[in-house]
Formats: sequence, structure tokens, C-alpha cells
Amino acid sequence: MCPGFVWPGRITRRKTKMPIVNITMIEGRTEEQKRQLVKKVTDAIVETCEAPPEAVTITILDIPKTNVANAGILRSDAGRK
Repeated sequence: MCPGFVWPGRITRRKTKMPIVNITMIEGRTEEQKRQLVKKVTDAIVETCEAPPEAVTITILDIPKTNVANAGILRSDAGRK
């Protein structure tokens, strides 16, 4: 079971299950692929953390290939010779 999130402060100090998931990936997925991804991630969190679907927040950050490098080579340059 996932731990609950505890808000700091006197007034709001209580355990509430508020899973926030940040997904970072190289751009190129379709909106339908993202739709399926967030559905499956939400379902997994609901099942394992016993949180209601409404409490699950997911953000997707698409990174351009020009902003990602492996072994000193930009992903946008990979395969170019």
C-alpha cells in the first residue's frame, strides 16, 4: 500500500491520498497512446494505493529529441552519419 501524503501545517494536517505522477518521455507519442498510458497508470495507482481515481494527477512532459543526449550524442543526431 502506498503511503498517504501529509500536508504541512496545523489546519490541514491529515492524511490524504493524493498520488501525483510525473511522466517524462521523448516526444512522438500520439494523443491516443497518452490516453491509454494515463488510464493504465491511474488504474494501477487506484489498485495499489487504494486512492480514488479522482485523486490521481498525472502530468506528461514531452521532451524534444534535441534536448536529450545519450553518451554525448543528441537523440536527434542518433543514426545520422
